[in-house]
Amino acid sequence: MKDQVIIVSEAGAGKQGCVAVGWPGLIAQFTGMNSGGLVACLHDGYNVKKCGEGEGYYPRGLLLRRMLEEVDPLAGDPAEAAAKIAAQKPVACGNLFQLSWPRAAAEKNKITASAVLEFDASTRKVDILRMDGSGALVLTNHFRLHNQPVACERFEKITAGLAALEKDRRPIGLLEARKLMMAAEQFVAAHTVYFFPDKLELYIALSRENVISPRAVPVEFTLRELFQAP
Repeated sequence: MKDQVIIVSEAGAGKQGCVAVGWPGLIAQFTGMNSGGLVACLHDGYNVKKCGEGEGYYPRGLLLRRMLEEVDPLAGDPAEAAAKIAAQKPVACGNLFQLSWPRAAAEKNKITASAVLEFDASTRKVDILRMDGSGALVLTNHFRLHNQPVACERFEKITAGLAALEKDRRPIGLLEARKLMMAAEQFVAAHTVYFFPDKLELYIALSRENVISPRAVPVEFTLRELFQAP
């Protein structure tokens, strides 16, 4: 999409710097990584308010922005810290907030390197889901009313691709990640982002004309260079 931009926010006043994808004038964030290596992305669900009373709710994109600005992965469990932020403000829609962080932070806090916050807007409850021994966390139930998951060919292809990489003992680099995304591509995809928290690197591909983002060559951004981190 032609109106997409890369947003780079500098650190300061106790806030983490971050890089995100958005559009001109956007004050929220939906897909990004901060200078500590925390990745936070949003996956929407249905609006349970059905266009009814809308007062008293907080824009979920601002919740994600606060997580990127305030959560230092080395300071404790990032999922717990993010969940506390989310619990302070109710949102009208069900959501998945997908989080990951560097291996060093996971080892320090004795946790896995990824988690998902599940928002159930009907109860205003936020649950934390973590990876199991498989080393992957793939979710299909993103309509957050705690229903049974529905079949999804895209997620099935991603799961099968991850299983094949694990069987071959192949690490997931940029090439492997791009193949996984191309196997599950959809034509409404506006951008595709590949995160490498351990390296503080991310690769961003934007859809252009008739080339959708999974097939577009991504551009590399190195947070150590952007923020002059040691």
